[in-house]
Amino acid sequence: MRTLFLALILAAASAGASAQAYRWVDEKGKVHYGDRPPAAATASVPGTRSAKPRTGDPVTPGMKPEEVQEVFGKPDHVRKVATAAGEALYWTYRKPKGQTSSYTIKIESGVVTEVSSEAAQPPAPSAPAAQRPATPPAETAAAGPDPSVQQAQAEAAARERQCATTRERIRNAENAARRGGSAQAMDQLREDRRRHEARLSELGC
Repeated sequence: MRTLFLALILAAASAGASAQAYRWVDEKGKVHYGDRPPAAATASVPGTRSAKPRTGDPVTPGMKPEEVQEVFGKPDHVRKVATAAGEALYWTYRKPKGQTSSYTIKIESGVVTEVSSEAAQPPAPSAPAAQRPATPPAETAAAGPDPSVQQAQAEAAARERQCATTRERIRNAENAARRGGSAQAMDQLREDRRRHEARLSELGC
């Protein structure tokens, strides 16, 4: 009886020692845990990141920034751009671990709104120096300026023009006040100056 009891204890201990905990990231970037490996991904033991299935971009619009970092880690470069709605972040990843493409991810209002990837191209055969074309800078090779950036620049230029016009009106009122005039005219000039100064304050000049 004692021998049978010891055999059962040893069998249970052996089963517990062979149990394996798995961790994987699904196609939406969410982390899962279980005692069996997933069918669609290569699972790993706790503390390591499992490889994601290559059935499309691992980061998609609608994901949150922390979910992006679960997949790719911290971005190599972060750029802030003013937009009509506020501010957008552009995260750049240069071929993150497990990927053969570089990614640029746009984040607005706390969620991913755009994902663009650029696959790595095989190196072209070296050409003679005289025939070798100049390599365009990275910014020139981009698809083009962001429309939201152009809109923000146009709004800033329009505001600066309004500021310059309002300052000119203040100077004209001051010059007219120096030349003097009737009491009613002087009161009107002071009122005009106060109104223009209030406009400068509104514009943030």
